[in-house]
Amino acid sequence: MDRLMPDMLGVPKSVLEHVIFCHQEDSNWPLADPASVKKRFDEIFESTRYSKALTEIKAIRCVGQRACVGCASDRASDRASDRVARQVPVVRS
Repeated sequence: MDRLMPDMLGVPKSVLEHVIFCHQEDSNWPLADPASVKKRFDEIFESTRYSKALTEIKAIRCVGQRACVGCASDRASDRASDRVARQVPVVRS
């Protein structure tokens, strides 16, 4: 039930717990101390998931940039080899 409800309604579990099915006594949570409000907002907006995704994107980007640096050095090497090859005289018999 806990897994099906968020999927069927299309909202995260934390939104169901803290917003939609919030008990009347707990409905004043936005007026609580800042630390607990921040914690609830982090749960509602899934900030940890966002942070993890951002970290993974940065790691993938670094790998891609390193690969591009390697490609650039390969292209420079290819250009140098091409220049040398063009300078070699062609012998026709």
